[in-house]
Amino acid sequence: MPLKFLNRSENIDIDPLGFQNLSPIIPLKGGTNSIAFQVGKEIFRFPKSETVWKNQQQEAKLLSFLRMYMPRKWKNKIPNITCDAKKGYPFTRHPYIIGKTCNQGGEESVFYSDLSPKKQLKMAKELADFLSYLHQIPFSNSPPCPKRMDCTIKR
Repeated sequence: MPLKFLNRSENIDIDPLGFQNLSPIIPLKGGTNSIAFQVGKEIFRFPKSETVWKNQQQEAKLLSFLRMYMPRKWKNKIPNITCDAKKGYPFTRHPYIIGKTCNQGGEESVFYSDLSPKKQLKMAKELADFLSYLHQIPFSNSPPCPKRMDCTIKR
């Protein structure tokens, strides 16, 4: 069955996808690559094109790979993304990530410069800890990189 891609959220008929028994279904702000909904404590992202679908699948593989090498503290913060295209409309599904973006603007964002020095230090230490573990991952075992990315390791 050929895949169908969604273009505009107002034209989505969710009944053939088997979501009609899930509620509430909350449309999220649209992105340029996908249409997203929150259903309970999960996020569903429907790609707008084949290229985006391939990127979403690559993202799921990469995050799965990263979780294998991270300690529990970080493993639990990396979403487990599942990909599904059984009903003809491909989508990804992952738990809702609690938190705010940093320096993006908007309601769901916080600016680093607005944080107290104590919170800035905490954020910096957590980021350094995460990057330390990330740098220890044996990327020779990693899933293949997307063609559009330069994944060579510069030494």
